[in-house]
Amino acid sequence: MEINKKLYVTYGALGIFYVLIKIIFISFGYLHFGAIFHGSIPCILSLAAAIWAFKSDKKVFKIKLMLLLPVLFLIITPVYMYLKQESEWLTNGRLPVLIIYEFMALAQIFIANKLLQSKS
Repeated sequence: MEINKKLYVTYGALGIFYVLIKIIFISFGYLHFGAIFHGSIPCILSLAAAIWAFKSDKKVFKIKLMLLLPVLFLIITPVYMYLKQESEWLTNGRLPVLIIYEFMALAQIFIANKLLQSKS
């Protein structure tokens, strides 16, 4: 498997982990069941962007989209958590989820950047 294909697969796998992390924390009782929906949004967007860019001819634009999505996740996730939970936004297992999400978004940014450098 060529290196670029591995990068697309890794980017998509990180997208799947957005939901899997929520499921793990729900199974241990830290989060409510509705949190799966909140994890599915970045999951679906990441997978769609990775598949769309991989199967496309004009990859540079789509790779830039792959770079933009995790930047948005980095910004939106803590804001959304704060607005949703207010004073309890970092309690009951939410802080580890936030940290994991932020590191996954940073990893996706790194991968998309490597793909962009290989195409330019």
